[in-house]
Amino acid sequence: MIQANKATVVTEFHKETLEVRNMELEFYLMVFERISTISALLAGFASTAIQVEVPEESSPLLKTCYLLFAASALGAHLLVVVVCTMCTMWGPGHALRGKDAGCVDHALAVLESAERQMEMFFFFGLISYFLSCIFLVCLLFDLKGRILVCSIFLVTL
Repeated sequence: MIQANKATVVTEFHKETLEVRNMELEFYLMVFERISTISALLAGFASTAIQVEVPEESSPLLKTCYLLFAASALGAHLLVVVVCTMCTMWGPGHALRGKDAGCVDHALAVLESAERQMEMFFFFGLISYFLSCIFLVCLLFDLKGRILVCSIFLVTL
């Protein structure tokens, strides 16, 4: 009788642990979905920013910095979209395939690591896009406009 009670308690413990791990998996999938959606939007903005025509008489250094930051933003956000999509597709399958709960633990560890990395790339892309906007303002506006818009950008930062 004691063995049966012990087995029941251990089974319930493992069942509740797996339910918590499942909630963790759902959390990471939700985070990946939201980061991917926002990154896709920002990648669209960055791709549009690259297509803006700048005056030919502008400083080559400003043009280079503008294009470098806009392209960095586009690349970072596209990377976030691709990796988040792959994690969303393959994460649950990796957690389900396996002989024990260790596969769920491994899948969650991989998703946690990927989530941290994608947050870094997301913020890198966001800052790159912000800087490309500042350089675009410097390329297109006169001195008064540059000072006004750049000060507003810096205050809101």
